[in-house]
Amino acid sequence: MFAAATFIPRGKALASWKANGAKFAFGIALIALAIFRTAAAEWSTLTQRLWAGEPLSYGTAYDIANFISSQGDEDYSLFMVNTQLVYWLLGRYPPTLLATHPSALRKPFIRKYLEPDSETTEDALRSVFLRQPTFVVWRPNQWLNGAAARFLEHELMTAYVLVGHIGSTQVFRRTAHVGASAPE
Repeated sequence: MFAAATFIPRGKALASWKANGAKFAFGIALIALAIFRTAAAEWSTLTQRLWAGEPLSYGTAYDIANFISSQGDEDYSLFMVNTQLVYWLLGRYPPTLLATHPSALRKPFIRKYLEPDSETTEDALRSVFLRQPTFVVWRPNQWLNGAAARFLEHELMTAYVLVGHIGSTQVFRRTAHVGASAPE
């Protein structure tokens, strides 16, 4: 924002090519400084991780993927209510097309095309849980409310057990036998 201010003409005295050149150089310097500060912070973090012998890939998604991988299951399914990058990190697919990004579960215009039988968010969640995902990962009070939130909480209380916390994100594991019918 401040870099853009250097390009605002201040009067006839600054109309010369030298003044415009100086403003341009000053603007470029401010932009470069902002980029350098952002990049330097990231490089600093990566350098610290490298010297500590830690992996360079880090963050909540990586921590969740490592946690789920450490559970010892080879054949498992996931429902990620947040941090969808974990699907890719673990080479898994979402349980339904709507579950690719959980915000799609709430959008009637998307449900209409991807899952016409799901008239409500609760119906879309029911479709996910009928597939009995092995792990459900979510952050409480994230985006659900009303009947959908109650349905999700009921599913997690009756068929899942909390197996881990990663920051404010909770990881649940299915306890009910696969093949058992989901509660209605």
